[in-house]
Amino acid sequence: MAKAWSGDGEYILPARKIEPYRLWFEFLKLALKDPDIKVDKRIYKSWGDVENLSFDKWWSANWRNLFAVETGIRLMERGESLGNTDSSVAIKVPLSLDPNTALKELKELLHEQGIGNREAPRVKGKFALSEGSKQGFEKRMNTARLMLRLYGYWLKHEKLNRRERVNKTISDYHDWVMGWEDKISDKPRGYRGGWRPYMTDAIELYVDWLRSDKTETQASFGIGDLDTETLSGDIEGSNAEMARRVCVRYIRKARRIAENVAKGEFPGKY
Repeated sequence: MAKAWSGDGEYILPARKIEPYRLWFEFLKLALKDPDIKVDKRIYKSWGDVENLSFDKWWSANWRNLFAVETGIRLMERGESLGNTDSSVAIKVPLSLDPNTALKELKELLHEQGIGNREAPRVKGKFALSEGSKQGFEKRMNTARLMLRLYGYWLKHEKLNRRERVNKTISDYHDWVMGWEDKISDKPRGYRGGWRPYMTDAIELYVDWLRSDKTETQASFGIGDLDTETLSGDIEGSNAEMARRVCVRYIRKARRIAENVAKGEFPGKY
């Protein structure tokens, strides 16, 4: 598997991959269209024309200035301060010190300060992913992409009543995934491709019920088909009624992320 692109050698992304920042951009783009959310545009002034540019065109011109940090060691300017950070360390070295002695002491001092510790705080760019993102959100990119697309469909169907809006949102996502899978199935045998959309048991089961003859209630449809759907803890369920609740929770969480984005935080608590 190819290693994720994380920078150009001089600058590096703290998350070591582009995808979390792409999701930030796309959630912001949708939040700007949401009549129920007021985005603080003062925060995002330096982001430029988010509404009218594709991510690829926008990214190449903005990633260094907004998210990246310098790589390696550099000499600080006179009068320069580290500021309020615990992700870097400033060291004073007398120039009269013997080089070998200096290197030995530096090595010992840096180890004392925790250099190389994977749990060390990240160096932050002007815009940084929220605290705890590395341990949670960034490990569940499939779910994050699912919530982003559900949010987009939710906005698309704003004129429907709530129940119909939920049903259409979930159905659209289901059909989009299945359309993608159909394209993959047409590829030559042995083709694996790269990223693929995420279909959950809950979405599949609920859409099956929506498109059934409705001779069974939501509470009885699909017994045994859905064992566990994990979303912020384990939700035990084995019927279409429970599956719908799980789907609604995805939508609710996506909207909370959009609300956080409006305030300049991503992903924040959701």
